[in-house]
Amino acid sequence: MTQPRPLELRLQQSTQEIAGKLNSAIENYNLVVSVVEAFRDEIVSEMEHYASDRSDRWQKSERGQRHEAWKQEWEGLDVTALNAIDEIDEPEMAHANELESIRSQPE
Repeated sequence: MTQPRPLELRLQQSTQEIAGKLNSAIENYNLVVSVVEAFRDEIVSEMEHYASDRSDRWQKSERGQRHEAWKQEWEGLDVTALNAIDEIDEPEMAHANELESIRSQPE
């Protein structure tokens, strides 16, 4: 098994560091998503209670229909959590390989 070249080693280290930072940010984002999801569910529940306390006539009225459409907007709010990053794909190294093959000093 060949040892990774210095550039490849630095790339691996950098991608691991970036993945760690991204996963930390994703974790924080997902915490916010869970709060937003709970907020959305609470709002929808309150809207359902409000509508159910109204008469059938009100629910079938224009105001009732607008209220139902508004509730459906809240229900449709997509608050999907993100998945953590397992691995960042290694970029193509053609230029880096060429650069490494160039001598640093003349013969």
